[in-house]
Amino acid sequence: MRSAAELSIVTGSARTLSLPTHAIRRGTSPIDFSIVPRAVRWEIARALTYALQSGRSGVGLAAPMTGLGIRAVVSTAASAPIVMFNPRIVATSGPILSAMEANLSLPGLTANVPRNLSTTVRWQLADSGEEVTATFEGTQARVLAHEIEILDGVLFVDHAASAPTDAWMTDDERAQRAFAAVAGGDPSARHQSETLSLATIPPSMLALNGVLTRPSDDVDLDTMDGGHLRALVREMFRVMYRARGVGLAAPQVGLGLRLAVIDSGIAPPSVLINPEVIDRDGDSETEAEGCLSLPGVRGAVTRDTRIKVRTKTLTGDSVEVEFAGYQARIAQHEIDHLDGMLYPNRMERSDKLASTDAGDIADSLTQEMKRQESRYTTASRSGSAGTKGAQSRNKRRRR
Repeated sequence: MRSAAELSIVTGSARTLSLPTHAIRRGTSPIDFSIVPRAVRWEIARALTYALQSGRSGVGLAAPMTGLGIRAVVSTAASAPIVMFNPRIVATSGPILSAMEANLSLPGLTANVPRNLSTTVRWQLADSGEEVTATFEGTQARVLAHEIEILDGVLFVDHAASAPTDAWMTDDERAQRAFAAVAGGDPSARHQSETLSLATIPPSMLALNGVLTRPSDDVDLDTMDGGHLRALVREMFRVMYRARGVGLAAPQVGLGLRLAVIDSGIAPPSVLINPEVIDRDGDSETEAEGCLSLPGVRGAVTRDTRIKVRTKTLTGDSVEVEFAGYQARIAQHEIDHLDGMLYPNRMERSDKLASTDAGDIADSLTQEMKRQESRYTTASRSGSAGTKGAQSRNKRRRR
């Protein structure tokens, strides 16, 4: 029987996490594979993954972030999740690119951090103890570099390209700032208020008529009170932030209007009013999606990777906006809501909804990590990691 206790993420301010006595600053000890048995190693992997899934939209986690002083990291930044024991970066290459980073142990803090496009890591596989080396690129390379340096007591803010932005804000404050970004004006200015709440529905009821399952009406900008519309947009941001979402459509708060808000955290907040997709680039990808109105489940959905949307602004102007990657997926998800379609309607019939319970996800991801380890083992024997931009070598077994 699994223990009811789970690992959790320790958090604090930048000032607190700068103390040399903090768990994140103390450094770590290698895991001795001759002492720590295979079953315990996989339990560590599962526990770290659970803590990661319990956090706020994280894609990577180092053991010290849970208070453990061991050299272990997990990442779900790529399509294949990975766990690394005793990892170390052996090389970096490619151009140096700056991008915003954050950490689950420093909620509200972001910083622009320069990193190489490619990172080569050597680590031990959890199952066999075999040592392998692989090169990672792009987002996965950044995430692994971010997490592995924590094992040595280094945080991303220590080498940020500019002063970190400390945004310890309430959901109301975040909503006010997002509204100011899309509407212009002073974030501290007072406006009309609204009180909205989230509408949810079980997957078994998606065929029933309701606000979530029928097309919405256009927002009539000629007749609708501008102050009321602005209050709705601001309140939708607040509901979205409170629910830890990245997008929210008006039907999700009971309004049959073609209105949605988006804030992925990787681009400025945006509002869509009477949006229409006018162009798609033809490329698509399949990724797991969830929905605030369908809590507890997620499913694989194929979406276009780049779209162009014609939408209205809060002032009634018509503009065309391009969305790419994650932003494109969110925009398509929200526009689907305005057409009365939820993401399960876009899933392949053979696919099933999966639980989003942190424990269930951790179990599932741990099993996938085990399958991925067999690929690295096979690759190390053939001289290739079996994935684009990766190489494995330097086999060594430790049990």
